[in-house]
Amino acid sequence: MKAVVDTNLIVSATLSPSGRRARVLQAWHDQRFELVVSEAILAEYQRATDYPEVTSRRHLGPGQVGELLRELRQFATVVESAERLTVNAEDPEDDKFLECAVAGGADYIVSGDRHLLKVGYYRGIRILSAGEFFGPLGTRRPAAMTEERRTKEPLPDFETREEMAKFWDTHDFTDYMDEFKPVRLRVAKRLS
Repeated sequence: MKAVVDTNLIVSATLSPSGRRARVLQAWHDQRFELVVSEAILAEYQRATDYPEVTSRRHLGPGQVGELLRELRQFATVVESAERLTVNAEDPEDDKFLECAVAGGADYIVSGDRHLLKVGYYRGIRILSAGEFFGPLGTRRPAAMTEERRTKEPLPDFETREEMAKFWDTHDFTDYMDEFKPVRLRVAKRLS
């Protein structure tokens, strides 16, 4: 089984090494699927993990992130996309992941990007969230992501950011969509 992994999963893995997105990378390390990348994707991984807002929050040190990026370059299948696609009008930058998947004969694209997830399926390639990808991997979704657990554990009232971060490291945001409500905010114009 071959898969292309979106940049947001790589960034998330550096921010939360025990989260479900990091477990997708762990599955690749465990040789459960073949990772397919392109030079454009590798360059984006590098840029995104170097953003100041990422480096200030990540749990992996610079050496560990560098090692991860070296492993991706060395052990992933690097393909050259011969065909330029125009699939995602909402976010054309996402087309590089589709181009890579087509060129590499990938079965899946694993992403947290709403634009890519909205495409859903393209030329036989399924586009799945990290949580959904556990199914094709033949892995039972972590307990926090199952229907049984979701109905038993309500969304807690978080007292600290750390408590909230720890919760979302082990839970799938989409399992709690029905508990969120739209909020209207009034913002005053700056008076000076």
